[in-house]
Amino acid sequence: LVKILEDKDVTKEEVINYTTLEKCNLIRMDPITCSRYFDQRIRHLFKHFKANGGIFNEHKVINFYWRIEFQQRGSPHVHGIYWLKMPQH
Repeated sequence: LVKILEDKDVTKEEVINYTTLEKCNLIRMDPITCSRYFDQRIRHLFKHFKANGGIFNEHKVINFYWRIEFQQRGSPHVHGIYWLKMPQH
């Protein structure tokens, strides 16, 4: 966000030293980029959840529900539940 908003390169160490207020202000200044980044990461994660032989091994996902909410400071988060098919033994 610093690169986009201020055209400034920062190191990992500099980012670690940002205060919570500074980070929140960056999010508030560009909620579209934050939402798009969050959406991309969540969709990638959910692909792994639903993949055959993925993180649930032989327990195939047969249905799921997820809801995205935004915190007061503008940060998105997700709640979800997955129904898994139990393998026949």
